[in-house]
Amino acid sequence: MPGEIGKIKAKTKCDLTAEAILSMLASGKYRPGDRLPTEGELTEQLAVSRVTLREALKRLNTMGVVTIRQGDGTYVRDPDVKNVLRPVISGMVVRNLSIEELYDARLFIEVGMVRLAAKNRKEEDVEELRKLLSEMKKTLEPFDSPEFSVLDGRFHETIGEISGNRVLLSAYTSLRELIHYYISQTNISFETAKTSMIHHVQILEYIESGEEHLAGVTMEQHVDHAKRALLAQSRKRNV
Repeated sequence: MPGEIGKIKAKTKCDLTAEAILSMLASGKYRPGDRLPTEGELTEQLAVSRVTLREALKRLNTMGVVTIRQGDGTYVRDPDVKNVLRPVISGMVVRNLSIEELYDARLFIEVGMVRLAAKNRKEEDVEELRKLLSEMKKTLEPFDSPEFSVLDGRFHETIGEISGNRVLLSAYTSLRELIHYYISQTNISFETAKTSMIHHVQILEYIESGEEHLAGVTMEQHVDHAKRALLAQSRKRNV
């Protein structure tokens, strides 16, 4: 778990991709205001999947390093030091939170986001979630836990974007690294990942049909299931 002395979290594909892009920017190859190569060009240059690249770019966007303009491309920003440090500081502050504290907070944030997503969704938003679920399904057979977890986190973040509420999305992204860490721990089990997939499908159905209450109820069940799975794993480790 985060915060335990002596344990170092292995770098993910997303971490390494974000670092590679930062190295490109640090080299001076791309200056503030420049547009980065296309998604296809970057995936080829960095030898990563589109999912991994998008996750890395989202992280850099959150850090204030790049700006993602839908339908236009990704542009280099002149980074504000406060924006770059904010995710790091957030991680330092919350790394010692208990699973119960984090998931209680996640519950209220995500139920609010999904209800608003069901209210404000557009067809293109639903299509984006469908694509993510399609990619998630592909990772179940054979089971690819790390890739499933990346897509799982992206699914939840996309719901926040669809909600249209910047306060809730900001609250989610401030806990993003820790939430995604725990998501990856939950999805170690194939059975848990399969149940998670069922919940995601139901959540999408309620968002698409605009049923705010049912979307919220299903998200509550999903987060509670994830919390119980994590607590069970934690008890096994401590036996």
